[in-house]
Amino acid sequence: PTTVTCDELQQHKNFLKVSKKQEKDLKDMEKKFQKKREELIQKYGDQFKALKKKNAGKKSGDDSGDQMNELKQKLKSELRALLVEQHDQIKKKKEQNNTE
Repeated sequence: PTTVTCDELQQHKNFLKVSKKQEKDLKDMEKKFQKKREELIQKYGDQFKALKKKNAGKKSGDDSGDQMNELKQKLKSELRALLVEQHDQIKKKKEQNNTE
């Protein structure tokens, strides 16, 4: 059995402490982006409902279809931008963690 010095134990303890903090920071960041995604989907969901309600009595489906497609494209675009932002921030955070 090998013996471990107090310094080695302290270093290991500090390493674990930093690791846990880094993991928590990443989880918090992911939760923040999950919340942003949910808010975005909720916002567009409300807009879809309002548009359907507004166009329920109308006969012309072309205009409402165009508006629906436009809303869908906006949602996709905003979600894509959010995912890119999330990816970039997580990558940056991981690189930062590696230097600690």
